[in-house]
Amino acid sequence: MSDQQWVVVLHDDDVNSHTTVAFAVARAYGLPVERGFKMAHDVDTTGEGCLTWCTTREQAEALVADLQLWGLHVTLRSR
Repeated sequence: MSDQQWVVVLHDDDVNSHTTVAFAVARAYGLPVERGFKMAHDVDTTGEGCLTWCTTREQAEALVADLQLWGLHVTLRSR
């Protein structure tokens, strides 16, 4: 088993509203929408934010793909 972790990163863009980001993040992670709005605000302020760490690349890719279906600019990085 590898000790490598995968980071799901949400990037700021000029396309998606805070509302879109908040609902997409809340839905993907089962969080309250208020937490999604906090993430949207933080990403808007800093340019990007770590959504979560995953222990497998497959899990991270699935989360990235789900959020990309919402039109979000999301990538993954190895940690």
